[in-house]
Amino acid sequence: MIAAGAGARVALIERERIGGDCLWTGCVPSKSLIAAAALAHPMRHADTVGLAPVDPTIDFGRVMGHVTRAIATIAPHDSPERLRAAGVEVIQAPGASAPRAGSTSSKHERSVHTVSAVARRT
Repeated sequence: MIAAGAGARVALIERERIGGDCLWTGCVPSKSLIAAAALAHPMRHADTVGLAPVDPTIDFGRVMGHVTRAIATIAPHDSPERLRAAGVEVIQAPGASAPRAGSTSSKHERSVHTVSAVARRT
C-alpha cells in the first residue's frame, strides 16, 4: 500500500483468502492462543508474588472464540476493498513461479512474467 500511495503500480496475487496465511492460520491465530497462555501461566505461578496459585479452567470453545474475534478485527484491514481503495490491483488467482523451459531470466524477471500471465487470465 505504501508503494501504491507513492504512485507505483502494485498488484497483489492471492490464491485463496486475502490476508494469507498470517491472518487465517498463522500469525494472528497463534498470537491469540499465546495471549490466552500468557494469562494462564501467571495464574498457575501466582505464588511467586504471594498469591494463591490457581489452575485456570480452559474452555477451548471460548479460547477459539477469542481467536475468531481477533481475525475478524484484523480482516477488514486486509480486505480487497481497502487494498483497491489504496491503489492496489487485487488479483484472486493461483500464481506460478516456475521459469519457462530453457529460460535464463532472473528471479525478478520471472516474477514479472508470472504477474503478467496471471493478469491476462483474469
